[in-house]
Amino acid sequence: MTCRRPLLVLAALGLLLGIAPAAWGQAPVPTGTFTALSYNVAGLPEPLSGSEPATNSPLISPLLNDYELVLLQEDWVDVLAQHGARPAGSEDVPRTGYHDLIVADALHPFRSEPMSSPPPLTGTLGRLPSGPTMSGDGLNHLSDLPSGDVHRVMWETCHGELHVTAVEAVAEAAGIEDPTGDDIDGGSADCGAQKGFSVTSVELAPGVDVDVYNLHADAGSHPNDLEARRQNFTQLASFLTEHSAGRAVILGGDTNLRTGPGARDDETWSAFLRDTGLTDVCEAVDCGADAGEIDKFAFRSGGGTQIVPTSHRFERDRFVRDDGAPLSDHDALAVQFRWAHARR
Repeated sequence: MTCRRPLLVLAALGLLLGIAPAAWGQAPVPTGTFTALSYNVAGLPEPLSGSEPATNSPLISPLLNDYELVLLQEDWVDVLAQHGARPAGSEDVPRTGYHDLIVADALHPFRSEPMSSPPPLTGTLGRLPSGPTMSGDGLNHLSDLPSGDVHRVMWETCHGELHVTAVEAVAEAAGIEDPTGDDIDGGSADCGAQKGFSVTSVELAPGVDVDVYNLHADAGSHPNDLEARRQNFTQLASFLTEHSAGRAVILGGDTNLRTGPGARDDETWSAFLRDTGLTDVCEAVDCGADAGEIDKFAFRSGGGTQIVPTSHRFERDRFVRDDGAPLSDHDALAVQFRWAHARR
């Protein structure tokens, strides 16, 4: 008698992922799982960071190895070192980034090349509509899965100049001229970095890939911040609709969106999901009280590849120091995804 158990298991998986019987009945269906992590590592210079990145970054690094796909925000290189401007014997000069420490013990074979930052010289700094741009986008990814080139896009809208006093402290310690302007607009300093989003194609199996987006949206609760954030997601939706047409997508990052009934950004997020066909992971699994947190994942199936999240967890008990203090001012968000691809 022919054993039908493998076929029944395959059928059950196909039904779970929404693959028609005709598809899985004709040929084996490639399937798999992976866990993605989104983590804002609070990598601003110590005077600006909401954490202690010089101490915490080396502790974060080895913990990243438990996740097949890692999306990082606020992960910047040291601008002075990048441009050869860090003077000899400058151990006491504050770092402007900690990327080398974040990846030092990470074993992922595929990783993005950090965005280059503007040179730390007053005369060559670019200026966005309301402040000097001091750093790159801070977006990077690490992956055990083969990944393509990274395409980076800066937001067209931002609100918030750099906080002058903190930047002056960094500039003075580094021995460079103060690069800040004279005015502060009450925002969250978003215009001080080339914030935006990135996208890369990640190969789940030979011939099976998914577009992975990493983002860091405008922060703050000023009315101009809310409008900038709305425009950020309108811009992202337009790009994603064209660039990833018909393709499976996973999107994660620091959205800075407070969502849920009556929350300040709920319509911005809802409109983005409607416009792109993405689904908030918390609509597919029970996230409990964490559903409205600003660090989020969303997904959609496409191109014969079915994507289903199976878990959602903030790793609050893992990314901590021995004294119990968190390693960032954000919690690391881990989501496990199951995928299946119907051969055509």
